Amino acid sequence: MQEPAATEAGWHKLTTAAGTRYTLVLPAGYQPNQTYPLVLALHYGGPVTPWYGAGLLEKIVEPGLRALDAIMVAPDCAHGGWDNKAGEAEVLALLDLLLAQYPIEPEKTILTGYSMGGKGTW
Repeated sequence: MQEPAATEAGWHKLTTAAGTRYTLVLPAGYQPNQTYPLVLALHYGGPVTPWYGAGLLEKIVEPGLRALDAIMVAPDCAHGGWDNKAGEAEVLALLDLLLAQYPIEPEKTILTGYSMGGKGTW
């Protein structure tokens, strides 16, 4: 497993080596030797500002799915949408990075999105 970008429970605003910004939430009581589900949330459309996906996590996803005790992630879309090859490649690269850095149960991965993000899940 690669060294994780964040190791403490809570909210983290991070950037991959490729430049993808993402918000990461490690659940309360996070332990690196325990496995966790993953919730990957794709944000809605609009003028993308840094860590734009954080709003979706903060207002909808994290409160609604907190009981899952999951690692939650919301990347920023830098390619005009989630439903094109560049947007899809960016999400898949981030997923690979997360699987390498964190104790995630791959079979317990949820992909969700709102509006434009919902289109990206399809």
